[in-house]
Amino acid sequence: MVDDSVNLKLKKFVKERLNDWIRRALKRLKKTDFNNEEDLHKLRITAKNLRYSLETFSFVLKPSTKEMISRLKKIQDILGYIHDTQTFSAYLDNLILSSSDPEIHKESGWLLGYRLHSDQGLKSDLEKQWKKFKDQAKSFME
Repeated sequence: MVDDSVNLKLKKFVKERLNDWIRRALKRLKKTDFNNEEDLHKLRITAKNLRYSLETFSFVLKPSTKEMISRLKKIQDILGYIHDTQTFSAYLDNLILSSSDPEIHKESGWLLGYRLHSDQGLKSDLEKQWKKFKDQAKSFME
């Protein structure tokens, strides 16, 4: 059994490190252009790293940390879907360029339009999720 002083030191160390990582995530968020692929990719990596850190150290954190982990998972899922659309868009661009079939052009355009339209709703949801995360982060860092 770990004595209480070691446990308290561990909790203090973990909290300080996580506070620093949360500040970095919030700083990254502030810099993010939600219409820029590279910015969104960096934000996705930041969210993933922070989530994994919170999961790793959850045994010494408040139970409410689970809500923050869940929020980061939602954010990662949204960013992953947006990234998939970007990859899919590049694939469709290549398909259109390599084909002279008007039917392929029409269907590719329809698919691309559908995915891009979906992304707009996801970006709106993403901004809401980050706002909620910021509120959770503030209470975590207190």
